[in-house]
Amino acid sequence: MVDRYDYAGHFRGIRDQERLVLSAQEITWQEKYERPTRPVDVLVYLGCHVMITGHLAIELTAVLDKLGVDYAAVGGMQFCCGIVHHSHGDEEAAGRISSATVERMRSYGAKTLVMWCPSCDLQFEDVIVPALADSLGMNTVHATQFLAERADALPFVAPTPCKVAIHTHVGHRRQERDAEACRALLNSVPGVEVVGDVTSDLLGYDCVTPEAFRNLSTERDRLLSEARDLGADTLVTLYHSCHRRWCDADSPDLRIRNYISLVAEALGCRADDRYMRLAQTSELGDVVESSRQQWLSHGLVQSKAEEIAQAHFAPGEPTVDDA
Repeated sequence: MVDRYDYAGHFRGIRDQERLVLSAQEITWQEKYERPTRPVDVLVYLGCHVMITGHLAIELTAVLDKLGVDYAAVGGMQFCCGIVHHSHGDEEAAGRISSATVERMRSYGAKTLVMWCPSCDLQFEDVIVPALADSLGMNTVHATQFLAERADALPFVAPTPCKVAIHTHVGHRRQERDAEACRALLNSVPGVEVVGDVTSDLLGYDCVTPEAFRNLSTERDRLLSEARDLGADTLVTLYHSCHRRWCDADSPDLRIRNYISLVAEALGCRADDRYMRLAQTSELGDVVESSRQQWLSHGLVQSKAEEIAQAHFAPGEPTVDDA
């Protein structure tokens, strides 16, 4: 059964939040498809929802630049995997959307497809690829594994001294594989000491499933306490979806960082986590003012910025729920 979900509002919410956390000039990846002029070795698939925590996309592409990878990065609605429609029962529309995305992906001629988003990874592995008449034509790998396999080539410039507990997900082979790769990657970063994992089987595969919402408050408090007991001063998230759900718990004694931010910092290319700052801001006027440079770069007027702040950063207001 297909429910009457507001898909336009969903994707508009992603785009609106992106305009408060990223300036137009910082968006170096393709969000509007244009036929590529040459083939690339690697296609980086960012997905849609990472744009809300846009600093992570900046850091990922900056790390790949430091590695000298020949890549193109794509993301946003024109490269949607279809999981939002699929999860609401509209499998026909999801199929059309994913087919268009696959054809666009193939046009880059890449040998490797690097996945960032856990939901896109799930949708491709479980739904899209099995339904293809022929192969995808690219070897698919999550960003954690891609970087872990190249950790020896990362040109680190400074240590990132911290003791980290990694927030992992269990019961899903993809997530366990990503956690293992993240562990190996962070062990290669100068100054980083991995003191253990904190995990729960009640938080789904990415902290945004219905089950995760029901359990997030109590489980997050428990896992934060576990991280402190391990001696961690930093809790590392694997996914941007987890980062959104955990970043308001950031504190001087236990920082909340995504793994790519630690890698980027040690490489000298760390980006500002503006989403965290906005999420921790209690006054909407301060949200609008602190993001002024970003929303002005997209041609927004203040009244529109105020509307976005009210919709997505008012205390108690939900943000986009899907990963």
